[in-house]
Amino acid sequence: MNLLHLDADKLKDYPEFVFGDQSTHQSALLLDTGMTKSRRQIMRLEKRMLFAKYSTEKCYLLYQIASIHLDSNHYDKCYFIARKAIEETKNCNGILWHFLSTIIIIKANASLNKSERVKEDLKGALQIAESLDSADLTAFVEMCIYCNERNICVKGNSSQPASKRGSKITPQSSVTQ
Repeated sequence: MNLLHLDADKLKDYPEFVFGDQSTHQSALLLDTGMTKSRRQIMRLEKRMLFAKYSTEKCYLLYQIASIHLDSNHYDKCYFIARKAIEETKNCNGILWHFLSTIIIIKANASLNKSERVKEDLKGALQIAESLDSADLTAFVEMCIYCNERNICVKGNSSQPASKRGSKITPQSSVTQ
């Protein structure tokens, strides 16, 4: 238990499970207050989505949901919701929400160490930042591109062996029988 850094007290606190019982599944969810809180926030935003009239409001709500998924380390859900937000920006021409949703996708991909995907998304974010005519956003995205390229180079160098040490093949002498 010490090797796995597990507390002995927590190992004893497992509830007794009954196959197919709904309370079994709910009790595990209630133990994690952070997940319960984020789930409640997402449900509240999804209910607000039903009454949203304008595409800009929907973009905002989808962005907030994606942000909560990102904070909860649910990167695939974050990616999916942020893509929905980007699709919604086409209805309202919300370039700012398109940029912010792209940044959320970049954060999710960076958390998953998908450097090549981050590189592609950063190029798209740079185009959006230039269309917003914001020097600060453009400089920020260019700095992110530089850091990502540097990260890719470091990963590329570390994946190669430090020394290419070949094994010596010694000629075997004929075996006499």
